[in-house]
Amino acid sequence: MSTGSQSNKTPDPLNVNQILIAEFQYVAQTAFQANEDRARVSNYFLVTTGASVAAVLSANLETTQPGTVYFGFTILFALLTAVGVITVLQLARLRAAWRESVLAMNTIKDYYIQHFPGDELRTAFRWKTVSIPSASKRRSVAYLLALSVALIDSATAGAAIIYFLLWLATFPDNSPLIIPIGVLVAVCVFLAQTVAYVQWLNDKKT
Repeated sequence: MSTGSQSNKTPDPLNVNQILIAEFQYVAQTAFQANEDRARVSNYFLVTTGASVAAVLSANLETTQPGTVYFGFTILFALLTAVGVITVLQLARLRAAWRESVLAMNTIKDYYIQHFPGDELRTAFRWKTVSIPSASKRRSVAYLLALSVALIDSATAGAAIIYFLLWLATFPDNSPLIIPIGVLVAVCVFLAQTVAYVQWLNDKKT
């Protein structure tokens, strides 16, 4: 029996196909999760806003002092506005995450196309890297969801300002300036959110 000989096992070579398949499946799951989270955060905001407004409409406030009512509505609508702005930013990051996942999936497909002889794979894939929609596509479901949330929380921002002015008694209840000021604030908040949405889509550091 030889004492100087040892059995050395050579490790199996890496299976490139298995690695790429596992990577593709993982990236596909992240893209799916981004879509699921997008629906979840938008539904959470819509349900929260709807429940809050329904509670306000069904509350009996006749015996409550007007100042207390105005202050309470100011806080409520300000909180709804803050939640809405956060939701818009979340939707932007989820849209960017989805696109990054799709880019990663198409990178793997491009690898196979380059290393597969002929045009079989090239013609089999309809979704290609060059056809991936931009993150800020205006007619996408993600953009429309963000737009819906921005419209609602802009309205709550205007309402918060109106009730805040009433609470401060800066203007009389019948002042014609209260509504225009609220509308102006709502428009400014909406425009600011559309700008922030695009910035958070394209800024990889956020």
